[in-house]
Amino acid sequence: MNIWSSGEQRPLDNVHFRTFLFTLDYVLKSSSMSDEFMRQTLCRTNDVLNDTDNMILTDKDGNQLVRSDEYPLVQVEHRRYYQEAMQGKEYVSDVLISLANNTLITVLEVPVLGEKGNVVGMVQRDYNLSALQDYIKTLANENTKVIITDSVGNLVAHSENLFEDALKNNQLVSLGSHPAVQAGLAGKTGTMVVKKSLTGVAKGPPMLLSYIRNDISGWVIVTGRSYSFIWQDVIKNTLIAGTVGIILLLVIALLAAFVAERATRKIRALSALKT
Repeated sequence: MNIWSSGEQRPLDNVHFRTFLFTLDYVLKSSSMSDEFMRQTLCRTNDVLNDTDNMILTDKDGNQLVRSDEYPLVQVEHRRYYQEAMQGKEYVSDVLISLANNTLITVLEVPVLGEKGNVVGMVQRDYNLSALQDYIKTLANENTKVIITDSVGNLVAHSENLFEDALKNNQLVSLGSHPAVQAGLAGKTGTMVVKKSLTGVAKGPPMLLSYIRNDISGWVIVTGRSYSFIWQDVIKNTLIAGTVGIILLLVIALLAAFVAERATRKIRALSALKT
């Protein structure tokens, strides 16, 4: 979060310019701003972003200073997202278990930069994965399945119900051995046929899977459709095309017979007169 940058848009830069100033003053302790005032400032920012996820301000030593929620402040120096922030980089984390409330989250962070460009702290937003899980289920149906993993193969969200208990208990679920996930983690994009369920934990009818990795987060998205459903569409479309083709051939044949009849009628009449 560099308030002196000129024109470059950053992922969390849709907050008001005054929030930048408040953030910098609070991190540097250059004013008598209270913790509650800063917390309310973060809450107002959350109102603009219109979601229930929390925002946290952390100093350059990894100590959380203030949160928009009511959970306790924790030390995050060992977290990779903090280490990336201290290098002046924005970062999207893999799936984590929150130190504050023990829920599964992913973290988006942006460094707070001082006037000379030095890193003085970090702003992060913790995204609860249950919201993404609910959204993924709206995209899927009986014949279309979706899973998302992070950059190390841990499950982020899915459209099936195989891991509900694990997710409810905030347990990490690894899908790193899934062939499509492995291919995606290797940076490949493509399709494959597997004879397992989409999540690869049970045998099932053949499925056609498509996979791709997001370059920013390193996350992998896999979508799947049963082979039988795809072939039903292929056969249906083939039958429709074949039926239409036969009808067109009949129409053309009738039209050709009609034109031939018209073209030879006078010839046959003249032949009859001569005879």
